[in-house]
Amino acid sequence: MNKPLNLLANRVADTPPADDLPRDETIYQNIFQAILEHQLMPGVRLPEDALAETFGVSRTVIRKVLHRLALERLVTIQPNRGACVAMPSVKEARDVFAARRLVESAALESVVALASREQLRELRRLVERERR
Repeated sequence: MNKPLNLLANRVADTPPADDLPRDETIYQNIFQAILEHQLMPGVRLPEDALAETFGVSRTVIRKVLHRLALERLVTIQPNRGACVAMPSVKEARDVFAARRLVESAALESVVALASREQLRELRRLVERERR
């Protein structure tokens, strides 16, 4: 198994099973988070067989997850070559960050109104970490 998939396997091992979620949803969330947190970098191949082994499921389940990630443009799937983490252009990345700023700014008032003191402290820590 390659290094990025080893990191994903470790992430899976450290994540408690979610009994209330279907298995494919749990797999989707693990891969989604790994991409967002740059544990799986743009261009990294995502072989169905290795992912199926990592998650202990069939390739059919992995294929379903990869197609969902492809619809969300986090993964690209090429016939006869398989899936890999998407590599957005500079313009696409800027567009995503601009959209994120709009959405997050609009949601901020509601978040602050409903959050506990501890949640607000954690939010401040996350913002500081992102700044760094």
